[in-house]
Amino acid sequence: MKLYVFLVNTGTTLTFDTELAVQTVTDLKHAIHSKYKIAIQHQVLVVNGGECMAADRRVCTYSAGTDTNPIFLFNKEMILCELPPAIPKTTFSTENDMEIKVEESLMMPAVFHTVASRTQLAVEMYEVAKKLSSFCESLVHDEHLQHQGWAAIMANLEDCSNSYQKLLFKFENIYSNYLQSIEDIKLKLTHLGTAVSVMAKIPLLECLTRHSYRECLGRLDSLPEHEGSEKAEVKTSTELVLSPDMPRTTNKSLLTSFHKSAEHVAPDTTDAESGKEIRESCQSTAQQDATAVDAKDGDLPFFNVSLLDWINVQDRPNDVESLVRKCFDSMSRVSNVNLIFLVTFHYLKLYYLY
Repeated sequence: MKLYVFLVNTGTTLTFDTELAVQTVTDLKHAIHSKYKIAIQHQVLVVNGGECMAADRRVCTYSAGTDTNPIFLFNKEMILCELPPAIPKTTFSTENDMEIKVEESLMMPAVFHTVASRTQLAVEMYEVAKKLSSFCESLVHDEHLQHQGWAAIMANLEDCSNSYQKLLFKFENIYSNYLQSIEDIKLKLTHLGTAVSVMAKIPLLECLTRHSYRECLGRLDSLPEHEGSEKAEVKTSTELVLSPDMPRTTNKSLLTSFHKSAEHVAPDTTDAESGKEIRESCQSTAQQDATAVDAKDGDLPFFNVSLLDWINVQDRPNDVESLVRKCFDSMSRVSNVNLIFLVTFHYLKLYYLY
C-alpha cells in the first residue's frame, strides 16, 4: 500500500511509503521536500473538508491518504509565481504509426493475406484505444481530485471567514457597549477624586497596621539592586505616612483607655470580687505592656497613616492616582483611534456581507 498525496497545482499524484502514515506531518513535509524538491515553507497540506494538517499531529489521525481520498498539497510558490505551472504533456508514438499502417492496409490487394493483416491491425488499434481510454480516465480522475482540492481550500476559507465574522460581530457589540458607557466611566473616574479625599481623612490605628508596616519595610530592604528606582519611590511613599509633627498615638494610651474601660465595667457587675480581679488583671497587664512599649517605641518612627496612604504603600506602583491617570490615558488613546476602528469595521463588514 501507498500513501497518496495529490499536488493540486499540477494535478499530479505523489506516492510515499505507508511508514509515513504513523509519523508526524512535519516528517511528511520533509519527505516531500527530499523527493519532489518542494520547500517546506511553501507546502500547505489540507484534507477533504477543509481542515489544515497540524505539524505536530500524526498523519494517521486524519482520514486521508488513500487513492480515492488523498492528502491535498498546495505549493504556494507556484501560486505566487506569475507564470502558470508547467504541466507535462503525454504523447503516444504508436498513434502516429497506426495512421501509417492504416494507409498501407488500404493499398493492399483483396487477398486472404490482406484479411489477416487487417485483422492484426484491428487488434493493435484496440490495444491503443484501451491505453487512450485508460489515460483519459486518469485525467478525469485527476481533474476530479483537483476539484476536491480547491473545494477543500474554499471550505477552509469559508470556515475562517465565518470565524472571523463572529469575532467581528463580537467586537461590534463590545465596542458599542463601550461607546455607550464611556461617559459614565469618565464621570466615575472624575468623582473618584471625592473618594480619594475622603480616604485621605480616614486614619488607621497604629496597633492594626504596625505589623504590616514592618513587613512593608522588610520588603523594601529585600528589593534587588536593579529595582533601585522603584525601591526609592516606594520608600518615599512610606515616608509620607510618617509625620513627626503629628502627635503620636502609642499602645500605652490604648492600654490606658482599656484600663479605664475595665474600671467602668467592673462596678456594673453583680460580683464585686470579679470586678476587683478584672481591675487588678488590667492594671498588671497595662503595666507590663506599657513597659514593653516604652522599650520598643524608641526604635520605631512616628506613625500617622491614612487609608489612602496605606493603599498607596501596599499597592505600589499601582496607587490610586496612577491608576486613574492610566485609565484616562487609555481612554484618550482609544478615542484617537475611534475613526480607524469604525472605518475598518465597516469595510470588513461590507466585505463579508457582499
